[in-house]
Amino acid sequence: MTFDAGWGEKRTIEIEPVSDTGFHLGTALYFGFKGDRHGMWHGVDHTAGERYEDMTRRETIDEAHQLRDCVIRTKEGDATGYGIFESIVGEHPRYGLTREDSFL
Repeated sequence: MTFDAGWGEKRTIEIEPVSDTGFHLGTALYFGFKGDRHGMWHGVDHTAGERYEDMTRRETIDEAHQLRDCVIRTKEGDATGYGIFESIVGEHPRYGLTREDSFL
């Protein structure tokens, strides 16, 4: 990714995914998940979690939602860092994404 750093200097950062699936925010209750919503009060001692063996199956992705954070590794020169890259949701013809390719 090459961008204007804000003071006229161009910078290039290499970005690569750490995995092929990322973290699906549906399981964190974004857009609702199995009857729960993000921010619902469940009491002081409530804990919950989900684990999916395979996040590449369409049925699983439909349940966990398309919205996801992809863990990435970034490099600029000798510097390496880690972060997240959020996916684009919805129809974006400029990037070749159709409504059928994007799902919540």
